[in-house]
Amino acid sequence: MKLYKYRSANNLERDLNTFGQNNFYASAVNELNDNKELRFNHDKIDDVLDVLRKAYHGSTICDSIENEKKSALDLFNTVNHCGVFSLSDSCTLGNMWALYASNRSGYCLEFDSKLLMQIVSDPINEQRYLFKVNYSREIPNIDISDISKKDQILVKMLATKHENWDKEQEYRIVTDKPGPQPFIPSALTGIVFGTATDEELKKQVVDKFEGRNLDIYRVVNDENSYDYHLSHIGRLQKHLLLNSGDYEYWNTPAPTIDNFYVKSCNVLSTRQDKEIFIRKFKHDVAERGCNIFLMDSDFNFDSARTYADSDFEYIDKHVEAEMWIGGDDVFFGKE
Repeated sequence: MKLYKYRSANNLERDLNTFGQNNFYASAVNELNDNKELRFNHDKIDDVLDVLRKAYHGSTICDSIENEKKSALDLFNTVNHCGVFSLSDSCTLGNMWALYASNRSGYCLEFDSKLLMQIVSDPINEQRYLFKVNYSREIPNIDISDISKKDQILVKMLATKHENWDKEQEYRIVTDKPGPQPFIPSALTGIVFGTATDEELKKQVVDKFEGRNLDIYRVVNDENSYDYHLSHIGRLQKHLLLNSGDYEYWNTPAPTIDNFYVKSCNVLSTRQDKEIFIRKFKHDVAERGCNIFLMDSDFNFDSARTYADSDFEYIDKHVEAEMWIGGDDVFFGKE
């Protein structure tokens, strides 16, 4: 799914530096433009737990109830410390261009939602959740039945807004803390310019993202309606050191790193050839910390997938060279 972040012509340098360094900024609750964000009522669940606590006073069940209440309060309090990155599922919303993109003279960034959710380096401190915002006339009530329904309670707590905001068609990423949050470069897939974006701003934005694979669009007025449509006006491309036909690879990703098993389609006769190949492959393909294993010509990807969980020796005996996460040295196996 593609999601869009509208940006104004103001704070251009700050925003381009943030996104250019592969970060998005998750706002603290008090920084959000709706001062009724993340409001919910949990009086009902408090009342039920208090009644149960009194009913079972003095018994071992009372301890369990106390623990449930403490856990619930801890969960509710996390809302005050989270971060919110708001996006929209459309880049052709006139009201969004007017409010958040300098009255159509700003720009909009296009993201791949699945890639944007990938953790880059820290699975403990980079927790993030993607929600489609629910719009309601009333502040949501959390009751005892919500405790066992994780998705439902999180939407009530973190992704419900007044129905007046429904024109924004918002999706949001909620993080465990506010501030810059890293993403892999390929999560950013396009740039959209407004109907009134000037050429200088366009140049600054395009120049900032030179060297990436990005589509470039502009919003165009529909002459016979109030709608807008997109016009594709160009594409940026990353400079690759290898041709895609030069190799095959298999990735077995872990939460924060990638594990690439790669086989060259060309003969690599010397250690130097192998080292150069690995470094070029890393430049072209890797987007976060990774381990790279160069496999010999007899390595079979289908067999590797079959044996991956039961026969590590199959993979080990075919490794010719490898580069490990956190280092830049290439180590060689059998010759």
